[in-house]
Amino acid sequence: MTGADGDTIYAAFNTSRERYTRIINTGIVRYGKGELDELELETGIRRAIFEGKICFDCRYVIKDKTGAVTKSITKEEWEKLFRLRDERKGAEGNENTYREYQRGLLDKLRKVAKNNKNNRDFYCLCYYLKNKKATPAVTPVDTIKAIEKTINRLSFNLLDECDLEQLERFQRLIREKSTLISSMIVYKQARNESEIK
Repeated sequence: MTGADGDTIYAAFNTSRERYTRIINTGIVRYGKGELDELELETGIRRAIFEGKICFDCRYVIKDKTGAVTKSITKEEWEKLFRLRDERKGAEGNENTYREYQRGLLDKLRKVAKNNKNNRDFYCLCYYLKNKKATPAVTPVDTIKAIEKTINRLSFNLLDECDLEQLERFQRLIREKSTLISSMIVYKQARNESEIK
């Protein structure tokens, strides 16, 4: 499994292809002393995922004439992929069947939202693979929500308690940040339009 930048899943998690394949084939995961703690800390992904106790939630949305339907990649679908992978090597094996099934499963996987912070495990995986570091404990979304909450507490009485110099300084800061936010909105709109084309 190779990423867009040529990195493999093995390199991303600092393991060998043989070990990765053994985990896939047997479902048994063995870690050395402190290895699991290090993986959890480095990636931000819960240890229960690495231990095989829970799976990533791979829900995706399909839109049709009747609306949007949420589906999920099942454990059985993953098992079928690995079974077909093993069977293609035998006398009865069929490389085309395996490749076609793999493509279909990868198409589904691409539909899973990579930036959905409510799907924490999958979000942490995608964040780690993209940035090569753990998801921050406090995300940008969390920070913005906290700032919004604080700004919403501004009132006449609160501002009346501040001196003129403090208010002027605060107003300059709000103007600067408003300009930055306006620029970011224009940038994101342009980027979204280019992605659609």
